Amino acid sequence: MFRKILPCEYMWPTSGRDDPVCYNTHMSQDAISEADILSEVVAPGEPGLPIASARSILDLRFNAAAISRMNELAEMNRQDTISDLQRAEMQKYTRVGNFLNLMQAKARLSLQQADSAS
Repeated sequence: MFRKILPCEYMWPTSGRDDPVCYNTHMSQDAISEADILSEVVAPGEPGLPIASARSILDLRFNAAAISRMNELAEMNRQDTISDLQRAEMQKYTRVGNFLNLMQAKARLSLQQADSAS
């Protein structure tokens, strides 16, 4: 639950700490990305997925229509003809791709650990 205060706009209580985490909506959006946050949640450098789950995650791919759309958006971006709406769409594909990369890194590490344990 958020508690609105100033000068920090939102504070999250943290267990075991006297100082809550402070977030100010005027802070730079570039300071941390969704991929950075997901990396902390997913922990791609730590194994731990069951073998069947790891294999299923490694099979996940964008379909042909999505790949075609990403290529179109990338080309418009290269030519500097992309609209704000299209740029936002491209950024969504990028975020999903980054999440998939994190999950697949964890899956590969989990399979490597399973192989070395057997």
